[in-house]
Amino acid sequence: MPGADSGLVDAGSAQFASRQVGLDFHLTPPAAAGGLVVRGVVWFEWRIKMRVVHATILHTTRGHDASAGASPPGFSAAHCALS
Repeated sequence: MPGADSGLVDAGSAQFASRQVGLDFHLTPPAAAGGLVVRGVVWFEWRIKMRVVHATILHTTRGHDASAGASPPGFSAAHCALS
């Protein structure tokens, strides 16, 4: 989906603790598509003095402890169908 890339989101230094950040996305599927299935893809980078020393990509998975705002409550999925 064009424009769906959030770009680099700085989670801050992990020198003393792990860090986590998140973004909300508001998507409207094209009417002609008859629906849309989306999933998250995250690119992680570990840096030392601005030099990337390790990188990996992970995709969303299901079965996590649900966080605030899950609909229905307690729901966790790898993909989301928009219609």
